[in-house]
Amino acid sequence: SATYAVYYVARNVGKTARGVWFAALAVLVLACLVHPVASTVSMVGGRQDFWGINRGTLDGAAYIQEVDGGDYAAIKWINEQLEGAPVILEANEVTSRFSVRVSTFTGLPTVIGGWVETMWRHGSGVDLGQRTRDVEEIYNTSDNGRALELLSTYDVDYVYVGALEKEIYQSDGLAKFASNPDWYELVYESKGVSIFEVRHE
Repeated sequence: SATYAVYYVARNVGKTARGVWFAALAVLVLACLVHPVASTVSMVGGRQDFWGINRGTLDGAAYIQEVDGGDYAAIKWINEQLEGAPVILEANEVTSRFSVRVSTFTGLPTVIGGWVETMWRHGSGVDLGQRTRDVEEIYNTSDNGRALELLSTYDVDYVYVGALEKEIYQSDGLAKFASNPDWYELVYESKGVSIFEVRHE
């Protein structure tokens, strides 16, 4: 509609009115260009940062190394070692700005991806609340049979246990992964992060 408005004014409005209209349009367009230029200069100039980190860089993953070196190393390992698109289970903590960090920076699918899912998948027929509850149950339950049933339901290939998972889920539930090597093979362990490969029947 804006493009047609420019065309319409150029073809149908008197010379004086057209000049005033285009002058006003030029001012508005120039005003709109201030934000992208100022934001870019601010972001790369070292004056803008988030939570005191990522200063002077456009690397969106840089903050992970500052917040949790264990996550940073594990994500790097996943990107280098895992092939294809296996499903990896990780914490779904809507209130945490650092949640869903594994799938975000590896591109691997996960069971539920945080608050953004409710925005983009609303009305899709997927029960997001149920997925959230199932993730919580997988991590929290001490019933390994139930955990395996849910893992199979979502075709989960790997279970990620890092600092965030240890913070929000029950330790008794998390312990089942290490104590059942016949079902969960420990494929990575470093800096407080463990990754288990799920052995489905």
